[in-house]
Amino acid sequence: MVNDDKEWVMPEEDEYEGEDTPLEYNITSSPNDFNTKTIFDFIESGIVKIPGFQRNYVWDIKRASKLIESIIMGLPIPQVFLYEKNKNDFLVIDGQQRLMTIYYFVKKRFPKQEKRIELRKVFDLQGKIPERILEDNNYFTDFNLKLTELVPELNNRLDGLNYSTLDDNYRRTFDLRTIRSVIIKQSHPPDDHSAMYEIFYRLNTGGMNLNPQEIRASLYHSDFYDMISKLNLDNKWRRLTKQEPDLHMKDIEIIVRGFGMLIENENYKPSMVKFLNTFSQKSKTFSSQKIDSSLGLTPQLAVETVL
Repeated sequence: MVNDDKEWVMPEEDEYEGEDTPLEYNITSSPNDFNTKTIFDFIESGIVKIPGFQRNYVWDIKRASKLIESIIMGLPIPQVFLYEKNKNDFLVIDGQQRLMTIYYFVKKRFPKQEKRIELRKVFDLQGKIPERILEDNNYFTDFNLKLTELVPELNNRLDGLNYSTLDDNYRRTFDLRTIRSVIIKQSHPPDDHSAMYEIFYRLNTGGMNLNPQEIRASLYHSDFYDMISKLNLDNKWRRLTKQEPDLHMKDIEIIVRGFGMLIENENYKPSMVKFLNTFSQKSKTFSSQKIDSSLGLTPQLAVETVL
């Protein structure tokens, strides 16, 4: 049984070891230079969405402020990748942190770290953050740029400003600055969006920006993983962990380990990373009945298997 007094330990960040043989894809990619105002409008209207396999917003206000400063100064911004799922329906493959920083800056509100899991759920359900939540100081603080110069005696002229308090020239410059957006569309295999996950995985593993579970959640995204994400917010599970939901999905990895050992224990062999990758890949084929039956296995029961 789980000892409630036991110190909770998140999984280690083992090196990801992929074993899948890639498919052959027929995809097209087209570059587009959208200005930041258009990008904001796309997010606000729901044309551009943050898919479930993406990690949470993790930037702090200093890093977010440097992006806004770079846009205003005219410095080059890394391109973003969008996947065209349907007409006027785009999913972010790469660039979520930059896009959401632009969105929050125009809204003049910055999300509190302890509320980002909850805000992500709201965003997934409604496609945007309702004004009543944006105005709630329990969820957000004011997005005033937090910038410092290398030379302490010199003041940064943008420090402390927000979207509304920028002078007209700065605001116009920000609104009209373009960011290269590469639109990816897959034509083969038909009725399959696996290229999106493959691109996301390959873009995010070169520099190891994501930990193994974040990569796993993207590469093997499924209805089963959606179910696990919901269980991760279960009140009983949160009381057991005695922690807020982890922005980097380490608590989700614990649940995946538990279900993996409950369902596939006879097939387990080291390493745990390979086992979880194989189990996650197999979970993509789980029927709705199997997923529903898994709901009867509480996160606590699953975790007891691996403790």
